[in-house]
Amino acid sequence: MRDGDPVEVRSALLGDGPFAGSLVHWMCSDGRLSATALDLCSVPPGRLPVIAADLAGPARPRGLSLRQTDLAQTVTPADFQVPLGVAGLSDFDHDRRFLDESILRLVAVVSSQYLNSVGFTPAFTARTGLNRMSVEKCYSLNTCCCPGDFLWADTKVTGLARKSLVLCHDIYSGSVRIARVEHVLVVVDLKTRRIVTIPRDQLAFADGPPDAVS
Repeated sequence: MRDGDPVEVRSALLGDGPFAGSLVHWMCSDGRLSATALDLCSVPPGRLPVIAADLAGPARPRGLSLRQTDLAQTVTPADFQVPLGVAGLSDFDHDRRFLDESILRLVAVVSSQYLNSVGFTPAFTARTGLNRMSVEKCYSLNTCCCPGDFLWADTKVTGLARKSLVLCHDIYSGSVRIARVEHVLVVVDLKTRRIVTIPRDQLAFADGPPDAVS
């Protein structure tokens, strides 16, 4: 899928399995599947078709365990911290809930900052022809945030395997954790468009739990 392509989103409700009651979404462009999402919701909307779990296909979790994080639980901040500025009115919906797309925008900033810090910079990509790609995300979000609040985040590696990396980001408003986002990244050769082994000898990653993802 490219910028400007038309997209179609279809949604259904899972009727059985470990994620029964969750929403599954498929985004397609020109008849081809581009992205999926599994949405855990406490009050599922009505008027959606109910499907069996085995029809969810690639929307089911793969590298990450789908779970809701208790954001009220105290955690020790990671060593790598990034100031994110002030939350704006456009980051909230009409009910003053922080928007999903705002959280993902912040994660993109934090991820880039962290990867730059370990040497995965634009200069590294230009020199090696290697770039990174996010292939799976899982996040928990609460509403303990208001316009004007100062936001910051910390990041740590929670999984480092031969061809994949798991980053975990905690986002805070002051001292209150408002979100946790985990995502799996892979390294891609821009010439062959194939996933390659992470060049650990050229990047300063601290080893996470071994073989956390494949």
